[in-house]
Amino acid sequence: QNSLSSSTIAPILAATSYALMHVLTKKFGAKENPYSLMLWMAIATLIISAPLSVDNWKSIDANMIFMSFCIAALGSIYSYFMIIGFRFGSIPKASQVSYLSVPLAFSFGWFFFSEIPSIEVILGSLVILCSTIIVSTDYRNWRELFRILRWKSDD
Repeated sequence: QNSLSSSTIAPILAATSYALMHVLTKKFGAKENPYSLMLWMAIATLIISAPLSVDNWKSIDANMIFMSFCIAALGSIYSYFMIIGFRFGSIPKASQVSYLSVPLAFSFGWFFFSEIPSIEVILGSLVILCSTIIVSTDYRNWRELFRILRWKSDD
């Protein structure tokens, strides 16, 4: 049976939504004040997520409230700098750089929670780091890239 499972469909929908979010942020972030755009994104998130959370509502303690505010603050910082990044840069480059969150997340998990990453995660993160450097650097052509790589290896 070749039907797609929810474990396959969910990441595809998440990636599609993430890509569309980048495109829309670029479009509206070019003209809109970043703080105003962040406020409207938060309001829209509240309107969309509130009905979904009603069935699963649970009271939370003070520690969870504090963590929620920390997560919201970090999300706001992320939103602000992505809006600014999209305003002054291209979607492909800014989106590529956002993938640095993968190696950063496992590094923070390792540091704060002693979650040791697998070799696959480490290798994947190295691929992300290398591809981010290549995509983010303005090379006029591949010869220049190879000239730079050969020059550095001669040191």
